[in-house]
Amino acid sequence: MNKKKLLLLFVKFGFGWIILLFFLMFFLLQTKFVVVKPGEKAVMFHKFTTGLDKEKIYSEGTYFVTPWNSLTVYDVTEQTFVFDKNSYQGKIDVLEKNGLLIEVEAVLKFYPVHNKIGELHEQFGSSYINKLVVPEARSAVRKVMGRYTVEEIFINKKQEVEEQISSELQTVLLLNNIELTVFMIKSLTTSQKTQNYLDSLQNKKAQTDK
Repeated sequence: MNKKKLLLLFVKFGFGWIILLFFLMFFLLQTKFVVVKPGEKAVMFHKFTTGLDKEKIYSEGTYFVTPWNSLTVYDVTEQTFVFDKNSYQGKIDVLEKNGLLIEVEAVLKFYPVHNKIGELHEQFGSSYINKLVVPEARSAVRKVMGRYTVEEIFINKKQEVEEQISSELQTVLLLNNIELTVFMIKSLTTSQKTQNYLDSLQNKKAQTDK
């Protein structure tokens, strides 16, 4: 074989190896190693094959993820959300049974059900707090308090109202793979006129109890 043919073979096969090496480097650069930390779970989305794998839940560890797949990590520890004047969601505005406006500050604690992360991811994605927890909490507070008068909410049945909200919210969240651990009313405010009326009722009750 003369030198010219050897050169042609080298160029032909050498160029092929260069292309192969290029694609191999591209693949390696796009591939990720995802770390799932303690207190986290993850689910895999297989873009070109089976889609979202809802059954296989990834616990803590380091995972090799190819460029065309994605591993979404969830914090499954207990989380806290607060409705108050300092939070981005603000207070919850409620109309009680007779149409009087009440502003509610509340705290709720919750966590995703560990073995249902796949369903949660499919239905709401990683923004499940804003898409699910916050609107359902606001809705539960408004629905329950709308069944009571301002006197009952502030004085006579405050604990009952809080427990009813907690029960209804827990039911709807659990149906969507979220476990509610705490719901607590921080404060209730209303108009000054209504507050004066409530104060007078409490004073009368205190005098009666003596």
